[in-house]
Amino acid sequence: MAWLHAPDSTHEGGVDEARRTCFSDAVIDPSRRKDTSTTNASFSERDAFLKFRRDLASSAALVQAFRRASSHDARLRANPDLLARFARTTLRECRVAALLGVMEHAGIGFDVSYARRLVSHLRKEVESIEREADAAAVTNADGSRLNLAAPAQVAEALFVTLRLQKPPAVKAGRNDGLTHNSTRDEVLRALACDKNAHPLVGLVLRHRAASRAAATCASYVSMYEKENGARDCDSSFGRLRCEWNNTRTATGRLSSSNPNLQAVGGGVESHREAARDEKSEDAFLSLRGAFVAPSGRVLLAADYSQIELRVLAHLARDPKLLEILAPPPKRDEERGCSERFNDAFERIWNEGRRVAASAPVTPADRAKAKTTVYGLLYGQGEAGLAHKLGVSREEAGDITRALYAAFPSLRKFVRETRFEARRARGAFLPLAARLRPLPGFGSADASARAEAERRAVNTLVQGTAADLMKLAMERWCRVVSAEEKEEPSSGKKSEPSLAAPPGFDASRASLVAQIHDELMFEVDDDVACVEATAECVRRCMEGAAEELGLVGLWTPTKVTVGKNWGALVSIDAFVARMREEK
Repeated sequence: MAWLHAPDSTHEGGVDEARRTCFSDAVIDPSRRKDTSTTNASFSERDAFLKFRRDLASSAALVQAFRRASSHDARLRANPDLLARFARTTLRECRVAALLGVMEHAGIGFDVSYARRLVSHLRKEVESIEREADAAAVTNADGSRLNLAAPAQVAEALFVTLRLQKPPAVKAGRNDGLTHNSTRDEVLRALACDKNAHPLVGLVLRHRAASRAAATCASYVSMYEKENGARDCDSSFGRLRCEWNNTRTATGRLSSSNPNLQAVGGGVESHREAARDEKSEDAFLSLRGAFVAPSGRVLLAADYSQIELRVLAHLARDPKLLEILAPPPKRDEERGCSERFNDAFERIWNEGRRVAASAPVTPADRAKAKTTVYGLLYGQGEAGLAHKLGVSREEAGDITRALYAAFPSLRKFVRETRFEARRARGAFLPLAARLRPLPGFGSADASARAEAERRAVNTLVQGTAADLMKLAMERWCRVVSAEEKEEPSSGKKSEPSLAAPPGFDASRASLVAQIHDELMFEVDDDVACVEATAECVRRCMEGAAEELGLVGLWTPTKVTVGKNWGALVSIDAFVARMREEK
């Protein structure tokens, strides 16, 4: 609730600060306690927390909290409908916070033995890449061995020794006092697109990916060992627990830390012959394989398909973009198989080129379309987009103009959103009735005002998508609890009752993680249980848009299942395999 009042604040000042923000009453004064011998900081904090928890359980306190948080915007005070929405948002944030606490306590299954092996394989991969670089006979100017981890040495090797032509977007930079050409990943990827690219370019990219993956994996092993202690570290299976944060981002997206599960990438493909001759799990080196279900259970992941793009299309009301994202014919037959849908970003690229929707699109061009669309959401200008794409500023401008020409409602949406944000001095999300104040609009600095405009567009789209995900999580809680809750402002039962599908048993499924646009569950390893849980999760996620107010927005949910996060397959394939085994 303190976050709803000031979303850009870190809210790390403890219980006292949160209570002052939400309830505006004094914290317990230690000097007024009867037993002054126990008046220390920890005791005061504990008592403050207990009172805070009692306040949260009180409907009257919730009303006071959301009314205080809504006092910054006159439109909420004057509009009963908006105030009711804000009440629901406040309650939803509290419920999601409670659910995140349950998820923190439960943790997620972690195979530390697999992770240790993975660290070893990744380090061998790094050494193998370094030997390949040695074989390429590229050295430093003084004849010494090239260090692939040193950007200055890599830049000299590529642009001085090998005399490769720089991509248009390359600019000079400084590193440790030495001027050198940029070797950012996007620059190297632009160089690698050339069919005659020198092998060193690809080796540097692979070396960076493998080095980062090895460091990340080693840090997870270290955190697991620290949490579980020496006595449990010899066991293959355990639980890894992270912190789930719902007040760390101003837009409302959830995040995790210590460790950050959302930063676990897809993995690194091994090019070592030894790895390819070993078990198949070692041919593709992914930390996701270490996140496993316990014996007798499987992991079930439900992923919103391109949710921010769909929210953008809905808010902008662009007919072409809505057509691209519309459900295909015979939706029931295609349900859960998003791979069969026409790729949205390929069609966006072809619309920009004004060619047939079915025209072939290269992976590089699809990536450009995706980067450009999301660059629009994050408010990137031509210079920033050129930086991300590894192209000239002129080419980035051409791509942006082609996108706006193909989807004119997007430009109108951006302009209107910025205009409304300037008037409100912040980004207002009407469906959740929450405001993100943006002080930059009142600045005399033009760059600060421009940054506020960019944040306004991003907040509206990403914030709405975040509210959608939180509502999906709340709907899951409603199904599991199987009871209707009362609205804190009116006392009326205003939340729809969610009926669980036949065969669903809440005791056989538990939510363990929220990663980007995906919810992950542990489910009993039984076909009927998996199918019933998948249907229940789909109802929670796909029905959230209409309940939030995004009427008509189609939010297809892709469901995958497997024993570990790195080996998830479509639910249809999983069920078919299970039935064959029986």
